[in-house]
Amino acid sequence: MKLLIITPCVGRNASGFVFEKIIRELSKYNEIDVLTYDYSPMNSLNDVREIIVSKKKYIHPRIVKGLISLLNVDPFDFYWTRNIKKLLQEKNKTYDLVFSFLHSHQYTPLIAGIDLASYFNSKLAVYTIDALPPRGWEENKFYFRAVEKIMQNYLSKADALFSSNEIMLEYQLSLLKTNKKIKSDVIYTPAIIDEFTYLPEKKDPNNIFLFTGGIYGVRKVNYLIEGFEKLLLEFPESNLIFVGSTIDSSLLKNYKSETVEKIKIYPFTKDLFPYYESATALIDIDADIENDLFLSSKIVNYLKVDRIIISETGKNSPSRLLFKDVNSIIQCHHSSEELYLAMKTAILRNIEFKYDDRASVSDLFSLQKIVQKLNQFINELINI
Repeated sequence: MKLLIITPCVGRNASGFVFEKIIRELSKYNEIDVLTYDYSPMNSLNDVREIIVSKKKYIHPRIVKGLISLLNVDPFDFYWTRNIKKLLQEKNKTYDLVFSFLHSHQYTPLIAGIDLASYFNSKLAVYTIDALPPRGWEENKFYFRAVEKIMQNYLSKADALFSSNEIMLEYQLSLLKTNKKIKSDVIYTPAIIDEFTYLPEKKDPNNIFLFTGGIYGVRKVNYLIEGFEKLLLEFPESNLIFVGSTIDSSLLKNYKSETVEKIKIYPFTKDLFPYYESATALIDIDADIENDLFLSSKIVNYLKVDRIIISETGKNSPSRLLFKDVNSIIQCHHSSEELYLAMKTAILRNIEFKYDDRASVSDLFSLQKIVQKLNQFINELINI
């Protein structure tokens, strides 16, 4: 099959790394051209037929948000689409499917995908790795409503829609206004770690609770630190470690100096295994909102190592529903008391936990199985 994949980025950020992995695996089975305006892969995409990089002129995000809020679209997306369409016409390309990858605040691949799918007389598939617009995350109501309009007016023109978990897919479909039957399914975010890994036995005598990645938006760290402060009263040989995180110094002023001394913050690193090895438990934090739509990429990778996972998540969240029957994942609400009890359990019952209960859910995030499923859908879509 000849596919044109339009993506805002390859590499560069968390979404871009996911797109890169999916493109690399898909290109083993299909003839793929990639069209992007930010190409920074971790590894070369040797099996991709052609990579077309067409830069977008930088415009401050506040201006873009303002334009979208006023016009229900970013007019510069049409300008970029017009230029790239001319380029593809000159190359005399043909495609069976145009596949637009979307993530937060990046709608250009959708606008371009509609125009190019029409020009090539091909089907259009769309993969939203983030909820668009992100319910509960976006404070600007005018911008939120404008993005809803974009989804209603443009996403409704797709022939197939994929999202990164069941709840997000239901939400995305609920925004569409069309009588057309759109094929849809879940394409989970593939784990960075391919195989389950049994780590060397923990040597550090301290109890170490590890959080990796960013803390932003409506993901809050205060419940965790409050629970950790209580834990220190019973287990003073404990440490709370953040890797690749930024914590506001004004927040830490709310806690005892003895607690702050036990909190360590380290810079981002691609190799997290030394931190995993020393950990008593791995911490994941979801948004502190009702009916969260997102499934954290951290917990997807935590699944692949033999360490207890403490998941702070809301009621009816994707994480709570997906991992509710996995005993080696201790689920907590946004509660310092529950987090304290979870950390205490991880210390006292560490050797009791087994990890074979993760096999079935872990397979959902296997890159090979994700792309196998995606290939099946592509073939069905093209042959309708």
